Amino acid sequence: MKISACPKCGGKDIPQGNLRDGILTGYTVKYVCKDCDYQGMPFIFDPEKEYNIFLKCIKKEEKGEMVL
Repeated sequence: MKISACPKCGGKDIPQGNLRDGILTGYTVKYVCKDCDYQGMPFIFDPEKEYNIFLKCIKKEEKGEMVL
């Protein structure tokens, strides 16, 4: 199962933007994260295991820890 996630916050609620989000449909394809308002392409993870590793990295960055 593929998971689309916001590259900024890791949220899964990142649908394609519409006029309400300030995106003109038909001219560009932008996705808008409903959690942090990020606009752009989402990351796509195939196994859920990769998504969970990504979330751990985001949490480490928020704490100021080094991520390798």
